[in-house]
Amino acid sequence: MSTTPPPTAIDPTTTTVDTVMQPPVLCLAPQLDLHAAAEALLGHSVTSAPVVDDRHRVLGVLTARDCLHGELAALYHRGPLRTVGHAMTRRVPVLRPSDPMVRAITRLGRRPVPLFPVAGRDGRLVGEVRCAHLLRAIRPVRARPPSPPRSLHLSAVGAPAPHLLSSVA
Repeated sequence: MSTTPPPTAIDPTTTTVDTVMQPPVLCLAPQLDLHAAAEALLGHSVTSAPVVDDRHRVLGVLTARDCLHGELAALYHRGPLRTVGHAMTRRVPVLRPSDPMVRAITRLGRRPVPLFPVAGRDGRLVGEVRCAHLLRAIRPVRARPPSPPRSLHLSAVGAPAPHLLSSVA
């Protein structure tokens, strides 16, 4: 049995972040209220967005989870809805375009946010890297994906096949 890893689309140890980063889908201002931010996340079909100041410098990341907790707190305590600046995660590592992609992969696995802002030397947002961007870049190049071992199939233990939910009624 060979111990050589399967071929990948790119080598994450030598490929830099700028090859996998994407333009930001959505950027949020810190003074925006959480309800408007939640609507923006839902409207853009994303679960997180970078928060930037008026000069486009990265301040943090707001997640749908942050919005949910803020909305729930406002409902429960019947208080004012907080702003993005109050609810965002502030201590988010910011990648540079020249960073190795493997740095993003290892850091993303240990962070509570599903994206990394990518900023230039001046701190201004130039892109973002999400889990899906990294996964697409490093997935093995094969004609078809391998089948899982039979012991992992539910049918092997007599369990019914799972249903694919394609829409909500």
